[in-house]
Amino acid sequence: MATNNNNGRSGKKSELVSKINSTSFFSLNKETQERAYYVERDKLITNLYEYVLLLDEEKYFDCAEELMIAFESSVKSYNTEKGTFLNYFLYVFKSTFKVSKAKQVVDYMTGGIHFPDEARRKITKMVQYMQSKGIDPYRVSDNVIEQLSEEFGFATKEIRELLIANCNCVVDRSVIKEDDDDAKDDEVITIIENVGFEDSAIINVDDRKQVEKLFDIIEQLYADCQDRQKPIISKCITAMLSDAIIKVQMNVVGCSFIDKELLRACIVSGSKPTQREIAEQFGRKPESINRTFKDFIRNLMERIRSDKSFDV
Repeated sequence: MATNNNNGRSGKKSELVSKINSTSFFSLNKETQERAYYVERDKLITNLYEYVLLLDEEKYFDCAEELMIAFESSVKSYNTEKGTFLNYFLYVFKSTFKVSKAKQVVDYMTGGIHFPDEARRKITKMVQYMQSKGIDPYRVSDNVIEQLSEEFGFATKEIRELLIANCNCVVDRSVIKEDDDDAKDDEVITIIENVGFEDSAIINVDDRKQVEKLFDIIEQLYADCQDRQKPIISKCITAMLSDAIIKVQMNVVGCSFIDKELLRACIVSGSKPTQREIAEQFGRKPESINRTFKDFIRNLMERIRSDKSFDV
């Protein structure tokens, strides 16, 4: 039965590919052939929607807005002499969909609050400067505000207001990134990155249950850690997972192993602290931090590899 379903989907895909790539839409003149133009346009949109549902119905079911944005953008910039429309559309659609979901993550974390571009640039500059000096951007003294005023020429009152606002929400900047490679392979993401350790794991993002299970395992291991180790492991794993959390839209509110302030700082600055920088926060040597976190990662990898439901 499963084989028949797969054959049916494959046949439907092939049929849609043929219809999409042989559309007469691009040969019609909107002004002189208005009726035919909109008839073919509607057919093309319908076929594109059916095709993306065949790619992943659960993921793309509620994607009408992103599909229309991608369609309009694709039609404007598509060159009929350079490849098929379907391939071009899918690239634009996946990028559009990713941007839309990233914005939703930011809205979730900020309560829908957004900064004007100028304010966003100022906050980003100040946060990056403070991080380079080892200053916590969420605990800023009057002396630091004076220092920022001297460095950037911003009024102290404005600095104070911007930093207070920044403490209450996250600026939506480089959280939204388009990666050319994603158009080629959007099926996997490195959840546990190789950050100086020999172990790494690849988790299939299309199977959200795997991602949720990974976080459950991390939560269990974190609960068993010694209290003195937890702050270190929390910062290290938050820095390591920050990109993945955004990309797969994990709700981290109930995750005790995530350092929420550090996660917000990673999103604001578009960068994450190194283990050396984390070690300095605790007055420890990087080698010491490395050993602590390496033990945690090894335990995590053992749990993942012993679980047959993970494809690693």
